[in-house]
Amino acid sequence: MMQNALARLFVFLIGFFAIGLQASLAVQTDNNAATNTATSAAANSAQALAYASGLIEDGLYEAALASLRQAPMDSDAQVGEVFLEMAKLYAALGNTARALDAVDQARSLLPNSTPRLQIEQARLHIVVGNLVHARSMLSALAGDADAPQQIAEDVVLLRARAQLAVGGLAAAQAALQAGPQGERLTLEQVRLFESQNNTKQAKDLLTGFVKASPDSGRSWLKLTELYKASGQAQEAGEALAQARRVFNAQKDAARLQEVKRVEGMAVAKVKPPPPQAAVPVPTPAPPPAPPAPPVAAAPAPTPQAKSPTIIAQPFPFPPGTKVETGSGFVVDSGRRVITNRHVVENSTEIYVRNSLGNLSRVRIESMSKTDDLAVLVLQEPFPAERAVAASQFGPARAGASIAVLGFPLINILGSVTPSITNGIVIKETGMQDAPEMFQLSAKMNKGNSGGAVVDSRGRVVGIAMGKLDIVKIMQGDGFLPEDVNFAIHIKRLSGLGVPIQPASHQPTELSLEEIYQRFIGSVVMVAGR
Repeated sequence: MMQNALARLFVFLIGFFAIGLQASLAVQTDNNAATNTATSAAANSAQALAYASGLIEDGLYEAALASLRQAPMDSDAQVGEVFLEMAKLYAALGNTARALDAVDQARSLLPNSTPRLQIEQARLHIVVGNLVHARSMLSALAGDADAPQQIAEDVVLLRARAQLAVGGLAAAQAALQAGPQGERLTLEQVRLFESQNNTKQAKDLLTGFVKASPDSGRSWLKLTELYKASGQAQEAGEALAQARRVFNAQKDAARLQEVKRVEGMAVAKVKPPPPQAAVPVPTPAPPPAPPAPPVAAAPAPTPQAKSPTIIAQPFPFPPGTKVETGSGFVVDSGRRVITNRHVVENSTEIYVRNSLGNLSRVRIESMSKTDDLAVLVLQEPFPAERAVAASQFGPARAGASIAVLGFPLINILGSVTPSITNGIVIKETGMQDAPEMFQLSAKMNKGNSGGAVVDSRGRVVGIAMGKLDIVKIMQGDGFLPEDVNFAIHIKRLSGLGVPIQPASHQPTELSLEEIYQRFIGSVVMVAGR
């Protein structure tokens, strides 16, 4: 059975050519077997897989793939564990079908009670929007007091991500803070602070963490990026030197490539914070070198081609292309997409992608002259069941509970699955009582434009448009609104030839999780160059 398992894994690895990774996947021959055997002999299987897992979390996919190829595979169980890491890698890339296939392959080699198998199953439930089932599995795993630390951390991380999927930012933060404190959970908390534009708190958290754990190279590297984004060149240089010291001591080739990439990032030209707010970076004396990591990772992509954003099926743009992104949703039995005009009007090549593996180029069919609306035609139609039907539209009523689905802040929140935030319809008219728009309280950020606004009965009632330009309001009126967001009434689509036939009966109320699961395949990320 062992040879059959290895053969299946090899066929599975070959599939990476289809998603555009450049890592070599040639069959290992007797000529190079000695080198790989020497590497594997020095590596502990759990360490090798943990190292690959960390690379996946850092977005270093090629290096993760190279390390998985060199992980110990001397038994069916070890091959099954490699399949699980492949599932995690495909989930990070947004290729749900391949991730499910990898989990199925692992299930045939491992007992169903294996915690890592259950973790990856829960991860995929989150990816496809089945949050209730994911939470049930994670609750069962959380009850195991003897679980290894990595499993305990995985449970906390996935619980937090399930909360984030439905806009539960505070609940996600609380879950992370209550979990076993270490590098992984600290970095996840930092990403949450970034999503709230709270760079100072992110820096404070990491600065405190590296004082206690000076050998956390990943934390030093993230701290470097935060300092650069804040225009603090000196602090960024000191943090980067610490990251380089750690990765050199660990002989971590993949992350040393990341050091080079971050080194090439420009420092943001912003006004430095006042001295009393500055957070000094400690510079501890170098400790004894830790053991070398289990594998020698392949070099990461060049800085020009590398992006820290987690990307699902890659948009087929050349490396270095400037890409603008927004959101949209699929209609007309999978043939067309609705978005904002401003998302696409300046683009010459546009693609859309959902989180369930569908990707297609689109052309602009029409743009409204009076509303910020555009209709796109899919070159390769999406499955009809993933489209919003004409009967799934409805009116926006003041006081009604609503949710906004889209792909905001992809550099922070990721671009694999959509985000959802909830609120109410504050007013049925927009700026200066404009009848084509309505005002809502759900939070929106850059990237939400064009996304679906859905009521509690699962009806699309509007198209997310954006928020007030706070700077202009402050300059003109001198007062700062808390959080003013707008959407376009769904009835405005009829002027663009999109059929709207609201159902005659009143649909039942849905939970936020049910709304998320129902629309996860309908909401798309729109990318244009």
